[in-house]
Amino acid sequence: MSEETFTAWACKSKSAPLEPMEMTFCHWDDDMVQMDVICCGVCGTDLHTVDEGWGPTEFPCVVGHEIIGNVTKVGKNVTRIKVGDRCGVGCQSASCGKCDFCKKGMENLCSTHAVWTFNDRYDNATKDKTYGGFAKKWRGNQDFVVHVPMDFSPEVAASFLCGGVTTYAPLKRYGVGKGSKVVSGVSVTLVSNGPRLWVPKLLLSMLSLTRSMMPRSSAVMTTFSCKRKSRWNHTTTHLLTSLPPRLSTSVGTNTSRC
Repeated sequence: MSEETFTAWACKSKSAPLEPMEMTFCHWDDDMVQMDVICCGVCGTDLHTVDEGWGPTEFPCVVGHEIIGNVTKVGKNVTRIKVGDRCGVGCQSASCGKCDFCKKGMENLCSTHAVWTFNDRYDNATKDKTYGGFAKKWRGNQDFVVHVPMDFSPEVAASFLCGGVTTYAPLKRYGVGKGSKVVSGVSVTLVSNGPRLWVPKLLLSMLSLTRSMMPRSSAVMTTFSCKRKSRWNHTTTHLLTSLPPRLSTSVGTNTSRC
């Protein structure tokens, strides 16, 4: 195997089982970081991608966007990450870096091209394909690589790179802290259960809404409300329309089962 290839567990066609394949890395540049992958979480997005549930997939595809690894190589422009560091990568691997959103640190809203960690292509001269973390190695732009403490279990850390940060980001953005009240839908998905990661640490009170009593034993809450399906849409609609304008425009709900 050459230095510019790596072994991955790839999907060759729609809904096909994963199988080992030798893939070609994206071209190296001075802003790149390369890692030996320790572990990678499994997300619903991975399943939707191999099943083409969210549109066409460019096969062969290597999914996985909750990636934890040990850094083995860095470009000469990389100063905050060094060889030997433990790092993580989520669902995005690049952006234009020039638009207003990118300049404000909101790269996920890049108005030119938010490059996803898999089933996408970089905006370099060769339009290299992106590959995810179901692989032995990963390579990508330093700006989307985060440090992970060595004493933090890699398997647990991986879950923070998708569902975990999805639920933490709005709490951080809106200044939620001790004494705040949080409303959360409860289901068996990590995104819905994500607030459980933060509520005890931030000393919050949480109202949890669900259509089923099943998750109740695992939910962290002050108040629990179980609604039958016939009442669910009415309840969530009323809840969202009662929020302050600055919050209601940024909150969404999914009333279907995952």
